[in-house]
Amino acid sequence: MKTMNENELISYWNMIHNLASHMLLNEEDAVDATQSIFEQAISRLDSFRHESGIGTWFYRLAYNYLIDELRKRKRERITFDLFKNDITRFQEYNDELQLSREEEKIYIKEIKIGCTKALLQCLEPENRFIYIVGTIFSFPGKDAAALCNMTYDTYRARLSRSKTKIRNFLSENCGLVNPQAKCKCRKRLLIAMERGRIDPEASVENNRAIKHFISELNEADEISRIYQDNPFMELTGEVISGTIRNLGIITGDHKSIN
Repeated sequence: MKTMNENELISYWNMIHNLASHMLLNEEDAVDATQSIFEQAISRLDSFRHESGIGTWFYRLAYNYLIDELRKRKRERITFDLFKNDITRFQEYNDELQLSREEEKIYIKEIKIGCTKALLQCLEPENRFIYIVGTIFSFPGKDAAALCNMTYDTYRARLSRSKTKIRNFLSENCGLVNPQAKCKCRKRLLIAMERGRIDPEASVENNRAIKHFISELNEADEISRIYQDNPFMELTGEVISGTIRNLGIITGDHKSIN
């Protein structure tokens, strides 16, 4: 019998929440998806047979749920061509907002995070998940392949193709990678504000030091660092504990997984 304590559950909750945030782009959708995945987990505890680690089992539930969710949606997927058009044709910011240097730093970070997440939407759902776990969160290859229900060779090939697509796009269009590229975060301050992609009050209040979730990168290239600098969002243990208790996942100090 394996015992799953609150700390483990909190860790899985935060990781799945971050996976969902990168997969779905919308934060409200990510919160709803995380709760739904945990509801599935409690309803399927009897099906866990130790054929894999409990963590892999949780992430496999997340993989299946998130892929199904994206397939059910009727929204047109962003393409690399559409995204390129968006970031190369816009009115450049010329101090119209009269922001302080500190405000600019905060809003530029918000633009960068939003842009990198939007770029992920250009990948097919399965490849998007593979890229997130393989590059952003640096899951070990064989573990990632197992939770995606595919062979290690297939996983590696699809991850490599996805990395190439992201790298080529950023190298051609992103000023963080190529100083000659048109799209630079500061230039997009005006259009981002006009489109409601920046919430000034929320951005300032929620700005906090980025937690580096990964201590060592599998590949320390510039593309990886751009994504690795995105914040790893963590809810407090108290908030998550209250939620998972309400779901019935834990009723006391722990829940036993048979």
